[in-house]
Amino acid sequence: MERELQIRIALRWIFGWWLNLYGWLAGYSHCRQCKCTWNWTEHKVIYYNASSGMFPVCKMCFDHLPKQKIIRWARYLVEERWGKNWADYEKKVIESVDILKGG
Repeated sequence: MERELQIRIALRWIFGWWLNLYGWLAGYSHCRQCKCTWNWTEHKVIYYNASSGMFPVCKMCFDHLPKQKIIRWARYLVEERWGKNWADYEKKVIESVDILKGG
C-alpha cells in the first residue's frame, strides 16, 4: 500500500507541478503528506467539533494512509501550525478519522 501511494504521489508531481507552483505563488497551503496544494487537490474534512474541521492530508493520501499517520498529521497541524493544545482536539479528531476510514 505504501509503495502504491509513493507511485501515485510521483505521478501527481510529474503531471501537476505547474498547478503546485501556481498554488504556492497564490499562497495556498498543501497536503502534509504529498505536498500538493489545495488549489487543485481534493480534501477530506476531519471534524474537530460540530461545525469545524481541518484537512491535513488530501483525499488520495487519506484513502491510502493508515489512521495513525493521518492522526499524526492532524496533531502536527493543531500543535505546530495553529499553536493549540492537542488534548483539546484529540478525541474528536480520532472519532472523525475512525468514521471516515470506516471503523
